[in-house]
Amino acid sequence: HDFGAGTYTTLKHFGSIVMSDTPMEIRTCEDAVENAKGNVLIAGLGLGIVLLEIQAKKTIKSITVIEKNKEVLDLVKKYLPLKSFVKIVKNDIFKWQPSKNTKFDTIYFDIWSDLCLDNYEEMKTLYKKFRKFKNKNGWMRSWSYDYCKERR
Repeated sequence: HDFGAGTYTTLKHFGSIVMSDTPMEIRTCEDAVENAKGNVLIAGLGLGIVLLEIQAKKTIKSITVIEKNKEVLDLVKKYLPLKSFVKIVKNDIFKWQPSKNTKFDTIYFDIWSDLCLDNYEEMKTLYKKFRKFKNKNGWMRSWSYDYCKERR
């Protein structure tokens, strides 16, 4: 791992690290932050690092976060200084459905806790489901998409 000594926060599930705030972890989400604009959909709250970075951008109008795990919501949400345009919804991104005329400028799926080639099929399923909710010039991506696509 390419980070030095320090104090880092980790989110664990049954003893396995799901997310951390290490520099390496933050770098894996840089493309989402860089490309975020307008109305944003994020699948997966985690520690809220991506959410906080995106909400700080002046180009953001709204953010909708879908998180299926109540324990994550209860643990993390209370520590996040959220802006008024952020809405967090407890639901499963595979089941959640935006209203018919909803359009997002940015869609980011960050629901996988490890690099696994099996994730690629789920990514394709989500892309197919949500492409009709992406604005014509919008951006949609998943955490570790390139890695999974290149190695599948």
